[in-house]
Amino acid sequence: MQFLRKNLGERRFFIPPEANMGYEYTGAILGFAFYALLSALPLAVLAMPASIILLFVFTITLGLYLNAECRK
Repeated sequence: MQFLRKNLGERRFFIPPEANMGYEYTGAILGFAFYALLSALPLAVLAMPASIILLFVFTITLGLYLNAECRK
């Protein structure tokens, strides 16, 4: 730090490029994660009614089958 102060004079708040290593792709990764979540949202909304309908169909079918088996 003293080396930087001596060479830069009054520019004490100079941040060397090495201090930022490892964070240059953070924005891109977070942006891609946000984009992936947003693009998956409509698929989840479309798939939800289908799964609920399938669950109802399965439950009704199972109920009818068990009802028929119990009446035998």
